[in-house]
Amino acid sequence: MVAPSIGSSMLPDELMTEVLMRLPVKSILRFRAVCRSWAAALSSEEFCSLHMATAEAEAAPKLIFISPTPSFDSTRVYSSDPSDGLLFALNGVRGDFADMAPAPCRGLTLLHDLVAPAYYVFNAATRAVTRLPPCQHAVASTAGLGFDASTKEYKVVRLSSGNSDKKQRIKCEVYVLGGEHGDRWRPAAGGVPFRFCNFASAAVATVRWSKRKQRPVFAHGFLHWLIYPATLPTRPRAAVLSFSLQDETFKWIRSPPFEVSLSGVHLVELSGHLCMVRDLRPHGTILEIWKMKDYNSGDWSLQHSIDLLQHVERDLIDPQIIRVIGSVGDYISGEKVILVTSKRKAITYDPVSGILKTILSIRETSSPYETQKSTPRVCLFQQSLAPVHKTSEEIALLSPLAKAIKEVLFRLPGDFVVQLKLVSKQWLRLIGSESFLSSYYAHNNMDRRAKDHDGQDQFEPPLPLNAMPPAYLSGVLYWMSEPRLGQSYKRAVVSFDIPTQTFSIIPCPPCIAMWNDASPCQAFVVELEGTLCVVLADPVADELDIWKLEHDRWDRAYKVYLDGWLGYSCDSFGISVVTLLAVDPKNGRILLNTGMKLGLYDPVRRTIENLYDLDEVLRLQQRHTFFDELPYSQGKHCSPQVPLEGEDPADSKILPWVPFLYEESLASYPRAPIARGLY
Repeated sequence: MVAPSIGSSMLPDELMTEVLMRLPVKSILRFRAVCRSWAAALSSEEFCSLHMATAEAEAAPKLIFISPTPSFDSTRVYSSDPSDGLLFALNGVRGDFADMAPAPCRGLTLLHDLVAPAYYVFNAATRAVTRLPPCQHAVASTAGLGFDASTKEYKVVRLSSGNSDKKQRIKCEVYVLGGEHGDRWRPAAGGVPFRFCNFASAAVATVRWSKRKQRPVFAHGFLHWLIYPATLPTRPRAAVLSFSLQDETFKWIRSPPFEVSLSGVHLVELSGHLCMVRDLRPHGTILEIWKMKDYNSGDWSLQHSIDLLQHVERDLIDPQIIRVIGSVGDYISGEKVILVTSKRKAITYDPVSGILKTILSIRETSSPYETQKSTPRVCLFQQSLAPVHKTSEEIALLSPLAKAIKEVLFRLPGDFVVQLKLVSKQWLRLIGSESFLSSYYAHNNMDRRAKDHDGQDQFEPPLPLNAMPPAYLSGVLYWMSEPRLGQSYKRAVVSFDIPTQTFSIIPCPPCIAMWNDASPCQAFVVELEGTLCVVLADPVADELDIWKLEHDRWDRAYKVYLDGWLGYSCDSFGISVVTLLAVDPKNGRILLNTGMKLGLYDPVRRTIENLYDLDEVLRLQQRHTFFDELPYSQGKHCSPQVPLEGEDPADSKILPWVPFLYEESLASYPRAPIARGLY
């Protein structure tokens, strides 16, 4: 390589190259701006390869991890190095549904947004990101990033399965970053041969049904998918499906000398070799790492047998998930294996001494949603200058002219901006892009966000909220959090103080706070007798457990038994819960609403007096006054929505029934001021 030079008095080229190869990526990016010769030399493929090889010899591992924002509308990528902190953010990517490869491929990392769906490729060192063009819809899919050494190209390979009635049920698509075919996915050169269709379908099914995110692994020029034998009609000898990045053809690798399970086995690349990790817990304390010795023969050998009890802190038996994500160092500095756990800890294993040592304990930056049942979303950080090759559309949107047009469009009303889509195809792509839509919304709503005590934006609640209506009490709105939208296994009440416009979190009673994905119970908040209450609806026992908050303490207020009462079951008519509207102050009976029925529950007798049934109302042929004297509580009355006069009740579309309470009051909503002027 010819080192960059700016004068005859500089250091020799060889010495200059040795110096530059040891600089961090940040410095290299700055030096590219010195002059054109420096930019060309420091961007050459030869220098980038030498720089990455030098950086890989570093013994100190660095990690990156992803974290959702409180509003879950974007994903932040962080570095474990405090000096780097936040690397960048991906707007529009649901952080709780983002999946990231555990190790980069020559400096580039693949991230999958499961909601869009969309794929992103980023370089954590240069902080460059590109969003790949959209791919065809599929019932299930899995993708991996690899490097074709023959053409020096990065390729994203996607396996997808469609409906069984389609002619080609399993497909393999390839996207080449910066390739000559342009910004599009193309079929693999060899397609998916018939003899590999079952294996490819099994690979997709393993990724889809595995809770541990069985991602493909790139090693030795191949992308490898783990195959769970139970997903095939006949038990095969194969355990791994491999795809050659050079020939774009498939092959299979036979199983190691043990049965591959869906939960205790995963693939990893260590020092360029394909390895299979076998977790023997809970029947033992050993983590085995098997190495592929020969691709032709398919032989495996036991490379490492890690005793988890050798960990200094002795806490590697508890985590439900332990993953090996790669290795750092070389034969000179000493190679170390990197493990991550669902407790958000990173641990190094020294094969020479057999010692396990915690090197990092990651704390969620935005919100603590990761639990022991969550797959660690951690990736190795690799110093690399590899370009991400942005798409043609991204390059066009980053031009100075496009930036100026966007600034003008941000200041125009929405209906006018929509009409401007008709100007040209370029304007249509610009206005319809996800980045423009999110930027337009943020620009036009920045002054409408709530503020915290320091005047900072506090538009997003601190926790995701469930779909049940909030409860209002003394100027404060209350919601129940929704753990399914994050990855938290604890419920909490989220309050919003209207006068001060601030959010806060109130812990729930222990029996309501705990939640897991197998529990059918649901929780919501209500206001009863002027007190904040939380309700746990158990559809299995057909019970409503009601707790009230008084003097900053939770106490059980009521227990509603619904078993045996037709139409009032927690899961009857396909509805989620039975809601509580009010408590009669005279006899303590509770007004219940199912969406189809309205009834009074007697806590003493455990009986329900049915007041109104929507099915009965719809069966009547004539309109009568049914709601003249509805039982009330605290001056509140109930007014259901019924068909309008002259309308056939049987043709009404107001299903399910939505009764609501109202109060006698003289309060009025202020009218909007009318503009006055001279005409």
